[in-house]
Amino acid sequence: MIEKGWIKLHRSFLDWEWYSDRNVRDLFLHCLLKANHTEKNWRGNTIKRGTFYTSINNLSAEIGISAKACRIALDKLIGTGELTSQGASRGTTITVCNYDIYQSKEEPKGERQGELGGELTASQGQAKGELGATTKNDKNIKNDKNAKKKKAFAPPSFDELKIFVETEKLNCDPEAFIDHFASIGWKVGKGGHAMKDWQAAARGWSKRQDKWKERDAAKLNRKEDYPGQNRGLAQGQIVQFDTTTINDDNDLLSGRLSEANK
Repeated sequence: MIEKGWIKLHRSFLDWEWYSDRNVRDLFLHCLLKANHTEKNWRGNTIKRGTFYTSINNLSAEIGISAKACRIALDKLIGTGELTSQGASRGTTITVCNYDIYQSKEEPKGERQGELGGELTASQGQAKGELGATTKNDKNIKNDKNAKKKKAFAPPSFDELKIFVETEKLNCDPEAFIDHFASIGWKVGKGGHAMKDWQAAARGWSKRQDKWKERDAAKLNRKEDYPGQNRGLAQGQIVQFDTTTINDDNDLLSGRLSEANK
């Protein structure tokens, strides 16, 4: 019984003359896989390395072709020196010619380790590469966020603010807005914090303008409803009276009192 394992298959196999013939190609690969890689004894017979015991019927069943097609493929391989066949009483002994060349025992120093190491290194490298790429992408995203946070504030130009005001339909005079905040160093709030978003400041400016407009309108309405409130004397106002009229009234009052006493 053949041991589990693997065989070597060089890439030059693609240029082999029988590669395009499916039956011949399948039969030859099957023989490489079936051949003993070490000498073994089976039922009193020695099965040498590169040889195995079988029959045409078994081969045809194993590779899925008819016995006739299997026999034709075997003859082709024997004709070009790839295989030899020796009949026996209960089957056929197939030998893979140049088996030692195809499946040499000695491997170039470090070849197997290099293959395995290369596979491991490639897998590990791929895993590290994927992990590294993910980590790098995460760092890039984080750096982009930090860059946005650290991005220096830039005051808007008159045209830029004007376009924004018109687009958002804000109650904001661009010239007054820029003059005001430029005079206080583009700071906002009671604490005088540096402005970070001039667009948000423009929206706030517009809301305050609307609120002041509503308040002024309310005051004007109250004055129109109660006009007498505005007729009082202002502080410090001097009023002159007609003293002649007052004296005449006093004389008239005194004459009436005298007549009453008589």
